[in-house]
Amino acid sequence: MKLVTSLSAFSIALITLSLSATAQNVWVLDSANGPGADFTDLSTATSTAGDGDIILIRSGGYFDNPFIPSPIVSAKSLVLIADSGADVLLSPSTGFDVRNLAPLQTVAMRSIDVSGTAIFGQDNLGTLWIEDIGTDPAATIAPHAAAAFNNCSAAIINRCSLVGMNAFFPVSPGPSLNTFNSSVHVFDSTLQGGSGAFGHTVLPGSSGARISDSFLYASGSSFISGSGNPSPKESIVQVGPTSESILLDTSGNVFVEDGSTENLTGLSRSFEINSPVREGETLSITFTGVPGEIAILNLGLKPTGLFFDSLAGSALIDFPTFFIRIMGIIPASGTLVKNFTLNELGVGVEGVSFYSQGSFASTQGIVVGGGSLVVLLDDSF
Repeated sequence: MKLVTSLSAFSIALITLSLSATAQNVWVLDSANGPGADFTDLSTATSTAGDGDIILIRSGGYFDNPFIPSPIVSAKSLVLIADSGADVLLSPSTGFDVRNLAPLQTVAMRSIDVSGTAIFGQDNLGTLWIEDIGTDPAATIAPHAAAAFNNCSAAIINRCSLVGMNAFFPVSPGPSLNTFNSSVHVFDSTLQGGSGAFGHTVLPGSSGARISDSFLYASGSSFISGSGNPSPKESIVQVGPTSESILLDTSGNVFVEDGSTENLTGLSRSFEINSPVREGETLSITFTGVPGEIAILNLGLKPTGLFFDSLAGSALIDFPTFFIRIMGIIPASGTLVKNFTLNELGVGVEGVSFYSQGSFASTQGIVVGGGSLVVLLDDSF
């Protein structure tokens, strides 16, 4: 671990991370097949991209082609990110499926809307990272939850708005989040169960999340029950003897059938870095915390999800490549913004991705905020 203490050293840290990262190809996905496009459909893009590659997605709707299977990412790292200002909608009817990740592999998605389907994680020793993702609760024949994780070591949800499937008579609505034997870490997100209303029929609404033999940490988030007859009183249903939920500044009633739950005292903190950023563009880092706190930036090549009591939250950056920089003091407004111009990445470097998290120090200790996937691009894209 290295402590970075100057602006020039911060730039060096970015360069060092870039050089430390495995070379990443950047593929352009464009439904309109515009100049520079490599693919027009998601399934072909995800199956062709190599381990660790970046898929840059331009504005458009990416819907199912009956002759092309829905995307399955298996046993490889991949980054999917919407281009700056792009309006991206994915709608594969059988879901976006990530499975069989090895311990050091990560699949990350950022700034994408998903309609009429779900994000699934299955048998992953690596990490799933979803950020700035919105789901549409349109009725669908796909499984109920907006996000479902089964046997996943770490699933990270940052600044997402996830809504479970609405009722599609006679199928009942689904929760926003459904987990089994998984570890899930939620920051600054809203998770709402599906509605039971379908035409003149009103079924019971769904809880916001169902946690089964899993660990859930949530910070600055809301879990909401879906409307229906009746609407459930419990926005989080927890079952299984090994289940545990720890909530910080998070709204929602927890029904504990088994396992343990804890509500931490104090306020959540927030953190974000804009992405993607091209050479010559501005990289903006935003901390939102308590005035007077020291804002600390954590950067690393690999994410993780490990809860620490001492941090009142989950660490999202894994070792060994790990940089820390003190960025300043949170002002009276509660928001600290630092801007940097991205310099040349290096000859032949198409793109680099890494992960970041904000932490906040005071005489009371350290509290962590959420994280951001950072994608840096050559200016030719």
